[in-house]
Amino acid sequence: MASNSSGFTKQQRRRRRRIVRILTTIAMAVLAVVILMSAMRIKTLNAFEGEYRRPVDLTERITANIAVWLQDVEGADVDTEWVRSRTEPMYIYSDLSFDRNGLRKGTYTEALDETSYSECEDKAYSLCADCLRELIIKRLVITGYAESIDNDTADRLVTDALGMTLDNYIKNAGVKIMPDHDELSGEIVRSGEYRIKGNFVSWERAGTTVTDEFRRAGDSLIIVEPEYVYRRLQ
Repeated sequence: MASNSSGFTKQQRRRRRRIVRILTTIAMAVLAVVILMSAMRIKTLNAFEGEYRRPVDLTERITANIAVWLQDVEGADVDTEWVRSRTEPMYIYSDLSFDRNGLRKGTYTEALDETSYSECEDKAYSLCADCLRELIIKRLVITGYAESIDNDTADRLVTDALGMTLDNYIKNAGVKIMPDHDELSGEIVRSGEYRIKGNFVSWERAGTTVTDEFRRAGDSLIIVEPEYVYRRLQ
């Protein structure tokens, strides 16, 4: 059987080249997996940079407060479902910002967005006024004032009787519609240090250090339990 100066036969050389190709293919595949995992890890760590925002749904609290006031003050036969059916969801926003100062650690600050609180408060008072107006119209029709009354007529009658609009009447009555600002701030506002290990982040919530599981979804950072969905601000 033919051989060269290296002492290998042609068959041995072919076998050797085949083994080298196999080993090279395996090495490239392993390298690709390592690079992919590294890129995914960097992308995950980069999630803890910049600014995010999540909605805080206050619909249930607001509609419950309105229903209680209408029942207690106006003697209305209504419930939370009746009030909720007359509105879209009402939110405020919580803003979360990160300042990374290490590969897997940094600082964070979460705060209540004041503008969203004011806008939600205005919507809440308007909803209360809409519900009260509807009940006033119903009562006037029942008492025989008219067969039908539109909103403008009802508003004019209320203004003539009370010397103020429905919105002002509700605000002057001191109706507790919105959850207390300080109470919400206590639920939302926090700051401190965070540390990442795998898909878990350790930080503070409600004055206690907790470890939350998280995941990425596009531009969103999702805390799994309780489910908080933070969307990155551009």
